[in-house]
Amino acid sequence: MTFENHEKLESYLSSISTKNCDVHDFSILKKPEYNQLIEDVETSEALLASEIESEIDLDTNDVESIFASEDICAVPPFRQSANTVIPRVIGDKLVLSTEEQKLVPVWYATTRAASFLVDKIVGYGDEGGQEPRFGMARVPVAVKRNVTSPLNKKRPWWYWPFGGKKNSISISPMVSEQFYASLETNASALSGESASKQVLLFIHGYRVGFGDAVKRAAQLALDLKIFGPVLCFSWASKAKLFSYAHDSRAAGFSVPALRNVLERIGSFENEPLSVNIVAHSMGNRPLLRVLSEFWRHGSSVRISNIFFAAPDEDTRVFKLETCGLESIVDGQITLYASVYDRALAFSSGVYGSSRAGLLPPPALVPGIKTIDVSANDHTFVGHSAFCESRVVIEDMMKVIHHGATEFDSRSIEKVEMENGAHYWRLS
Repeated sequence: MTFENHEKLESYLSSISTKNCDVHDFSILKKPEYNQLIEDVETSEALLASEIESEIDLDTNDVESIFASEDICAVPPFRQSANTVIPRVIGDKLVLSTEEQKLVPVWYATTRAASFLVDKIVGYGDEGGQEPRFGMARVPVAVKRNVTSPLNKKRPWWYWPFGGKKNSISISPMVSEQFYASLETNASALSGESASKQVLLFIHGYRVGFGDAVKRAAQLALDLKIFGPVLCFSWASKAKLFSYAHDSRAAGFSVPALRNVLERIGSFENEPLSVNIVAHSMGNRPLLRVLSEFWRHGSSVRISNIFFAAPDEDTRVFKLETCGLESIVDGQITLYASVYDRALAFSSGVYGSSRAGLLPPPALVPGIKTIDVSANDHTFVGHSAFCESRVVIEDMMKVIHHGATEFDSRSIEKVEMENGAHYWRLS
């Protein structure tokens, strides 16, 4: 099977991009060469689909089959920008997986406004929408990738964390009820083993587009060996360096939507699931607001484990909003902080106050394990240990899969403070 027509389309899109023409511009639809290329691609896709159906018995519209399969992977499509999901060339056609990539389904809830091509949603932009939108993304991610560790060389600041080429994702928008029904059905179908009951909810931070958010959720789930459903909550970050103020407001506006998602997941009637939440950077702000409401008002929502990764929140606010968090968490609550986090150092300068994810001083709250990961983040910014350090990833895995609350079993040391308090340091 060859993809000559897809390569021609990619070449065409590359040529028009040099003329400042956006692929989402409706004017392209009037160009005869574009329409001919699309027709050729659709023809090859039909042939490809018949070949695939003869090779494997797989219904590409069946979410359960896609999720359960160990041997499927998206055909590498044409280029996509870091922040926007470009219309799919290959569509939903699947082929046998390669050794490099695996297709990971990610259910998403987002407060972003949708991007349309004609009358079809093809992605989500950087502006907030009136109502949250839902769907499922199929994300090709690297099966084997080299995360950093003390044995690895430091990576350059421009390193792309997901491994390989920035391959495109495909999305299937859903209405609210369809989304939760699909999520619950798949969670129930995969709950035969304890490992399958693990669910991951990822909330991204500042300067992250929709495409990058679902990719990081998918890669994180693969790294953490989460075999249950993967959910990404994507608030309307502008995904630009100089949009910190905009992102701060957008994160705050997403609180009602995130509250609704957690309440709906917690109300599933089937066998209870182990919900593990990983929030990064500014994404901790809406999460902290929602969790604070839950424990203050006696919510029935139960959470297995929470990982506050480099939280970009005032230390005093963090302590106030987490002091009763133990009442709704069955497992462990972990805070990962670093001395060398340049992003949080900038935030601290902007607000004139210490940030919970920046050391010193450590943010110490009863019931929360504050861990210094300064020695494990080898990126230039020092803000991504939760997804870029092998040591930190393994630490999270032990908590999720083995309930490791006793620190003696991990590569960690206790750091005593003069006032008698203590925190922990990963070596």
